[in-house]
Amino acid sequence: MKERLKTLMAEFGKVAIVVWFTIFGLSIASFFTLITLGFEVEGAAGSGGTLLGAYLATQVIKPLRIGATLVLTPIVAAGLDRMRGKPVPVLEDTE
Repeated sequence: MKERLKTLMAEFGKVAIVVWFTIFGLSIASFFTLITLGFEVEGAAGSGGTLLGAYLATQVIKPLRIGATLVLTPIVAAGLDRMRGKPVPVLEDTE
């Protein structure tokens, strides 16, 4: 997984960083909202408040966030290239 992240960063750079932090921001905001609405995070509710609970829950799903970043970054990069008018490589059918 670590090698895939290095390859992703080398190929997409800034786009990968933006996708990573966007997913992080959406995750922590979602957990913050859920906790505010009454969802309980085991072991974090009384120890540090809502923001700490949201952060801890976000850290628990880190493997999912990494996977989502690996999947979404090439898609986002291709969309940005299309918006900029750059040619996007088309995968050929190998049958």
